[in-house]
Amino acid sequence: MGYSNANSADLTKLQTFPRDRFTGLPDWVAEGCDAALDHCLNQAQGHSARKRLEFESLASEDHATWVVMRFLQRQGMLDSAFGCKAVEPVMLIWGVPVPNTPRGSELRSKIVSILRGLHEQEGWFTEPDVILDFERYGLVIVEAKLRSRNEIKKPQYSGWHRYLNDLTFRDAELAKCTGRYQLVRNWRLGLELAQNRPFKLVNLAPVFDCKEREMLAKLRLSFRTSRKHRFLLRRWDQMLGSSHPPSWLVEYSRKRGLLSK
Repeated sequence: MGYSNANSADLTKLQTFPRDRFTGLPDWVAEGCDAALDHCLNQAQGHSARKRLEFESLASEDHATWVVMRFLQRQGMLDSAFGCKAVEPVMLIWGVPVPNTPRGSELRSKIVSILRGLHEQEGWFTEPDVILDFERYGLVIVEAKLRSRNEIKKPQYSGWHRYLNDLTFRDAELAKCTGRYQLVRNWRLGLELAQNRPFKLVNLAPVFDCKEREMLAKLRLSFRTSRKHRFLLRRWDQMLGSSHPPSWLVEYSRKRGLLSK
């Protein structure tokens, strides 16, 4: 185990880095991980290299996302975890097909085309943590958090105009006032990608405090939600609880702080 070089002698305040990032986990969990880290959608200013470095930390939400989603995929439980029909979805993690299949590559190409249509800069593309395509049964985008909060931008930020329109938002000004820029981007991308199919945007975290729930409730009001298009809050333990996780995943979840207290 290694520790960050923060100016403190208190180990609880230091970031910890295990020598082996997959210690205690089955070998299959790591399969495809390096390729996903190298080819993530956002390649701006060394993003991929920073992502790989942060991935080594015990506080990494990307690491938690990878492990939990790969477990659910292997168990054939992605459908039940996200309330979709019993069909095996195409899964993209950070915009990379896992596993790499022609259907996955086709989905990534569609995403890139949409983001270019929104005039995003090459290399600075919106990068949802997880995209699940259940074919005609719908689409799910997951924005996962562990210790960090949802990305916030001020209402004056220049990037809002790319995503806010009357077709996908009821109240663009309210969306900006919440500041939840990353979720706004994912909502717009999801609706464009789903087209006439059902769509769910899921914000995943160990817990949502009162202030965050209040802001996300306002954000939901700003979205053009319907019975077909939904914005949901989910906790990590809600997903894991229904899967009867094995002992290695229970221990992993405890160490990583995935479970609400």
